[in-house]
Order: sequence, then structure tokens, then C-alpha cells
Amino acid sequence: MGKKNKDIYFIEEYGKIFEKNGEGSLETFYFENDIGSVLYRYLKREIPMEVEGEKYYDTITPYGYGGPIILEINNIENKDELIKEFNKELEKKFESENIVSSFLRFHPLLKNEILLKNNFEIEYNRDTIAINLESENVIWDNIHSKCRNMIRKAEKNNIQIEIKSNVTEAEIEEFYNLYRETMIKNNAIEYYLFSKNFFINTFKLLGENIKLVNAVYENKIISSAIILEYGDYLHYHFSGSNLDFKKLAATNFLIYKVALYGCEKKIKYFHLGGGYLGNEDSLFKFKQSFNKNEKFEFFIGKKIYNEEIYTKLVNQLLAKNKIIQENFFPKYRQ
Repeated sequence: MGKKNKDIYFIEEYGKIFEKNGEGSLETFYFENDIGSVLYRYLKREIPMEVEGEKYYDTITPYGYGGPIILEINNIENKDELIKEFNKELEKKFESENIVSSFLRFHPLLKNEILLKNNFEIEYNRDTIAINLESENVIWDNIHSKCRNMIRKAEKNNIQIEIKSNVTEAEIEEFYNLYRETMIKNNAIEYYLFSKNFFINTFKLLGENIKLVNAVYENKIISSAIILEYGDYLHYHFSGSNLDFKKLAATNFLIYKVALYGCEKKIKYFHLGGGYLGNEDSLFKFKQSFNKNEKFEFFIGKKIYNEEIYTKLVNQLLAKNKIIQENFFPKYRQ
């Protein structure tokens, strides 16, 4: 797995996790001309309704972040021309494949929404938080004082942090149980209740680019997280905690120790993501306590390639007396 793709979300193995999870067929559109090259991976999904006996499809970014990225360019001043040609070829391809719409989640650190500003409806969704790993001092200085106290508390309680590369199926199962319990307690939507097999596939496919990090107290794992590692970035991917031990601040300590690990490896940022609902929920506030000085804007992208078919699909739902939420995209998937 070379580092040409800029981050883990753009490699084929990452997308395959979600293809195996039944979320669509992973497709790669690679565009190249004299100016440079663009890579775009997406999941192609069959729409569960036909129009006049014909099947149609739509595309979505695999869970996390994605969208097109420029792999190479001979002159940055020609970027707009490169993207214009990329979009022209993509539209041709999508028209020939009966693709009705696309939904994208752009990468907050790479800011690749800029590439599609003239072709997609781009919408700010929420902020995300990343820890700047420039030095141990920078990491510590950016942490909110309350969070620092929690880290000190965990250290005093003798919490041990282990970062594991070669993870056994039994260890994955232990993580899965902790994760699932956490999701149920947090009333997470059904999508996030992944199967154990989903996590086994994740570790198999990502190999050296995935770590399991455990916080251990008196020989018991009380907090656990899956960390993605690729190029300049670490990502806090999935996590679970035993709420009986919440007061020990194990998760604060775990995140801090992973940040130090990233700093030691000369990685630039440890991306924690955002909140469940936006900038006001408790998860976002918790993540923000690790970098009080910097936020990253997360954007989504929407595009309808075939307005006529899109309208007909929505009308099929309306004919069944379905209530259509205005903000949902694509509307026909409600």
C-alpha cells in the first residue's frame, strides 16, 4: 500500500470493507490527461425502485471521508481545467451507467471539496477536530486544562495504554463487544451496529495501516479504539468504553498517548472527527478539548445527474404516501 493516495480513505482496500458490508459495489474512476491525474472511488448502489422497467443507480462515498483527489498535476494554475475535464468524463460515464445522483463526504484536512465547487452543491455540515502532532509541547499546549487534568488522573490511576498491530480474532471480538455495548447505550442508529465480521474484514483488509489501542485497568480493557494510520494522518475510527469506569478518564489518556505515538512517528495530524449531531453535542465538546485552538470544516456534496428520473423516483414514494424530508439526499431513499 503506497502513500500515493494521500490518505487511507482513498485506497482500494478501505472501500472494499464497505463493499463486503453490502453497501454497494466499489468503483474507481481514474482520469488522466496532459495536465495531471485525478482519482475518485465510490460505492455504486442499485436504487430499489425501477422506472418504466429500467434499473437505475446512485453513488456514495464509503463511510468516513472521500471524493476525488488530484494525484499529480504539472502546474497548479491548470487545476480548474483538469477538474473540468475530469467532470466532463465522469458525467459521460455516469450517464451511460444510469446513475441518477451522487452523495459525497469530503475530507476535512485535504479540503478536496474545492475541486467540485463548480459542479456540485457543496454544503457545510459540521466541524471536526484534529490534534496537531508537530511536537509534544504543541500537543499539550493545545489541550484544554480540564482535559489535561483528566489525563493526569488516568496516569495516577495507573491506566496502561497498549497499541497493537497484529491483532487476533479474539482481540477483535473483545473490541466488538465493547463497541456494540457503547453504541447501544448511546442509542446509535442501526447502521453503526456493525457485525463482528465487519471488524474482522476491516483488520484483514487494512493490515499494517490499522491499530487496536486498549486502555487497561487492573488487567481489564476499559476503553478501546481502532486507529487508522496512513501517510500524514492518524484517524480515530471506532471506539468503545466500559461506562462503569468512566471516572478513570481512560479515553482521554488513550487519545493523548496515540497523539504522542503519532508525533514520534512524524505524522502530522491525529484526526478525531466531529460530533454525532454537530458542534453542540457532548461528543464534539469532548473531542474539542484535545485542540482548543483549531477546527476543520467538514463539507458534503450533492449532485443530481438525471433530474427527470430523480423526480420520477421521488414521485413513486409520494404515491405511497411517504413523508419526504426536505434535507434528506437523495430524497427517493427515505
